[in-house]
Amino acid sequence: MIYKHKFLVGINSVNKKFKMKNKAILECLENTASLHSIDINQGIEEIYKNKLTWVLVEWDLEILERPKYNDEIEVRTWAKYSDSKFAYKDFEIYVNGKKCVNATSKWIIINLLTKQIVPVTKEYVDIYSPEQKEAIKVSELGRIEEEENFDISKKVEIRKSDMDINGHMHNLNYLDLIAELMDFDEEFDKFRIIYKKEIKYGQDVCVLRKDKVDSIQFLIKDKDNVLHSIIECKR
Repeated sequence: MIYKHKFLVGINSVNKKFKMKNKAILECLENTASLHSIDINQGIEEIYKNKLTWVLVEWDLEILERPKYNDEIEVRTWAKYSDSKFAYKDFEIYVNGKKCVNATSKWIIINLLTKQIVPVTKEYVDIYSPEQKEAIKVSELGRIEEEENFDISKKVEIRKSDMDINGHMHNLNYLDLIAELMDFDEEFDKFRIIYKKEIKYGQDVCVLRKDKVDSIQFLIKDKDNVLHSIIECKR
C-alpha cells in the first residue's frame, strides 16, 4: 500500500533562496508516516495502549530537485520489508508529477516499560501491506566508519524544546545541532543520519565536524565520549 499526502511549502520551511530546508523535508516525511499509521489504525495512541512505541534509528535521503516556496508537494510512503529487528519505510516527494526526493528510514519497536527492543514480526509489518518497491536500496548504502581528528567542534546544551513524546531528543532536532557548525543556509542534497543512543534533557553534547574530499561527517557525543549520532553529508 502506497499512502499519499499533500503539503504546501510555507515560509518557515525555506531558506533565503526560497528552497525547502532539509529539516522541513524530513518533517513532511515523518508526518506522512504518522498519518499512514493512523489510516490503518496503527497510530501512536494505538500502539501506546500496548506499551510499545516506534523509534527511528536511521534516515537516508537524496534530493533530486529541491522543492520551493509555495510548491504543493505530494509525499508518498510505504512499508518495504522487515527483518527480526528492523522495519523499513520508504518515501518519495513529487512536485507537479515530477519526483524530487527519495528517502528510506529504519525503525525499531521499543517496550515502554522495559525499554527493550521488541522483535518486528512479519505479521505486524503485513498490516501495512508492504511493497516490493525501494526508493533507496538499503543493500547499497554500506557502513559509515567513525572518523578521527575532527576539524572543528562545539559544545551544545540540550533544551526542553528539543524533547519529543518519548522523553528524548526529537530526531529532527539533530539537524539543529549540526547547524551550529555549518554556514547559514548550508544544505546537502544527499545525507544519512544514524541514531546510536538517545539524548535526554540536560545533557551537554559536543558536535564535531570532519571535512573530507567528497563528504562531511558530523559526530554527536556526550561528555563521556559516548557516540549518540553519526551524520554524513555528501558534497
